[in-house]
Amino acid sequence: MARSPFAIGSLCFAFFLVANPAYFVSCSDSGFQYDEADMLEVVEQLNETEHLDIDSPTELSGYQVDFQLEQSSAASSEASAGRAPRETSWIESAQACDNRTFVKTAAACINTSHLPLEGTVRIKDGEEVVQTLEVRGSMDVPSNLLTYAEFDLNFENGGVHLVWTDEGGGTFSDVGVYGDLDLPLLDSGLGGAGGGR
Repeated sequence: MARSPFAIGSLCFAFFLVANPAYFVSCSDSGFQYDEADMLEVVEQLNETEHLDIDSPTELSGYQVDFQLEQSSAASSEASAGRAPRETSWIESAQACDNRTFVKTAAACINTSHLPLEGTVRIKDGEEVVQTLEVRGSMDVPSNLLTYAEFDLNFENGGVHLVWTDEGGGTFSDVGVYGDLDLPLLDSGLGGAGGGR
């Protein structure tokens, strides 16, 4: 029995849609439950959080960090660290500063919001600032819900990484500072109390 090319094409399209519906429905902006302003509130919360303990590497335990970050302009964000390669991306710019990325995986799309950042990170020993780092990087939220975010910030010879979760009104953890730093050795037990999460 002969079938028209239209019927065969429609049948193939229907099979592809049934086999992989996420290809069409997961990469849409309609599912996001937060916006740019909500992400900037988390950045401001980080700026207001004093004396976050450095968790890794262990040689830096006893030191703390403070942040002063702001959203990058489009030009400066191009100079920030590269992200992992991806097959497909779509950046929404409904407002001047929006920057939202959708990363396509083999099975479906992971909706990710990407907020370029720049500013300074101060490494402290108690109240004493021992080094100030100029950083560029981003806050990334790999979900339609703003319950978890990662900050990846780069300086000339290294980087800073930390995680935010919405537990208890917002908690920062897993603070890591990596790279070439010329910091004085801390005496055991004299490196500042830290804490302040």
